[in-house]
Amino acid sequence: MGARVSRGSKKQSSVSLSTSDAKYIALSYAIQKDKWVLRLLCEAFDAAMNTSECELKIMEDNQSCIKMTKNPGTSLA
Repeated sequence: MGARVSRGSKKQSSVSLSTSDAKYIALSYAIQKDKWVLRLLCEAFDAAMNTSECELKIMEDNQSCIKMTKNPGTSLA
């Protein structure tokens, strides 16, 4: 149903104490980077279809990272 709209790699600017922390930071960077793609697609979709519904599906396979994302009290120590 979907296709990748962007990709990239870069060295993280901070040291992570665990793989989950590193994945969480990478996920955060990916979301920040792709916000502009979402805005662009939403504006184009809204203009073409006269609707304001638009969403971006972010895929992550690391279960610890997913749990950290769903729990707002989780902090990276």
